[in-house]
Amino acid sequence: MMMTVICFLEKPLAVLHKIFRVLVNGGYIILGFIEKDGEIATQYRQEKIKGKFLRFARFRTVDVVVRFAEDAGFSEVSVARRARGFCVMNGRKPYKHERNADMTLCFHSNPMPFSTQILRINFIILRVREN
Repeated sequence: MMMTVICFLEKPLAVLHKIFRVLVNGGYIILGFIEKDGEIATQYRQEKIKGKFLRFARFRTVDVVVRFAEDAGFSEVSVARRARGFCVMNGRKPYKHERNADMTLCFHSNPMPFSTQILRINFIILRVREN
């Protein structure tokens, strides 16, 4: 869970890649952030104390954060709740067989059970790594 963290990151995509790497397959990420040009961001910037702290923040749009999450490898990225310029979204790290499904289709044109396809694609990947 990352709440109001992404606006303070210099390289949010790199951080999301690391989260993706350590998150268990099938696990979820939850992101909460203040939206760029949202009501809360505007209000906070006008407040003297919060404005000093938030001058370092880089607020982003929902579309940009969704793209970061998808580029990091998360699937099913969606907005769970959005109010007054604060957004909570989630995404799921697919299981390995879900990530390999698209690659499997490239290697096989004949229909075969999905589990057999995965075994064959994993075998091909292992063969490539051995050479």
